[in-house]
Amino acid sequence: MKKLAMVGFAGSYDEAPYGDDTFEIWTMNSMYNFIPRYDVLFDIHDIGEIQKRVQKPDEPNHYETLKKLTKPIYMQRQFDEIPASVEFPLTELVNKYKIQPMGDKFFATCTVSHMLALAYDMGYEEVHLYGIDEAVDGEYVDEMPSVLYWLGMLAGKGVKLFISPHSPLMKGYWVYGYEDKPKKQHVDFLEHELNRVHEIEAEALRKQQAYHDEQMKCVGAAAIVEHLLKLETKI
Repeated sequence: MKKLAMVGFAGSYDEAPYGDDTFEIWTMNSMYNFIPRYDVLFDIHDIGEIQKRVQKPDEPNHYETLKKLTKPIYMQRQFDEIPASVEFPLTELVNKYKIQPMGDKFFATCTVSHMLALAYDMGYEEVHLYGIDEAVDGEYVDEMPSVLYWLGMLAGKGVKLFISPHSPLMKGYWVYGYEDKPKKQHVDFLEHELNRVHEIEAEALRKQQAYHDEQMKCVGAAAIVEHLLKLETKI
């Protein structure tokens, strides 16, 4: 396949072309829990970090799940206990694409930039990004620059790029010096993001209430069983 869709955790992940078999789907970490299909998984964190990673309440144990997955998983190296693991070709990519200001490193400060670099090297002709914003916490400072670098590399190579309109990546609304900065597009984006965050917060609160209700049912049931057990032991 020469058409690739990369999927991250941000809200637009559900826009990806999961039903289009002409696209290969790449995703990361535990995102396999939330999407209908993927072809390649990336988890290039240190294996010790993966093993001790704190799981969300609605996710299974990630490390144990990795052992059972059958589709390729790019990791720091191949692990015998994870049969689907494939060593990420870091040395090869560094040798090909290291840049002088970084010495013996290539510009990859997050999983997404590793994915983009590999897509560049593998010759994909069309690359789409969904659920990838690089705008939360330290992502904007630490990760976005290398993502933009590799998007620029792909664009310079003539690769057709599509980025979800809900992502702030590659959104230049004016040409500096020639046009006034339009406030409307920026304000519209910020309002969209605010609404999206409020929706996520509301969903989290609904889940929290549901977990609390379930817990209270268990507490009540346990109290009844304990009472019956005490009665039985007295007979």
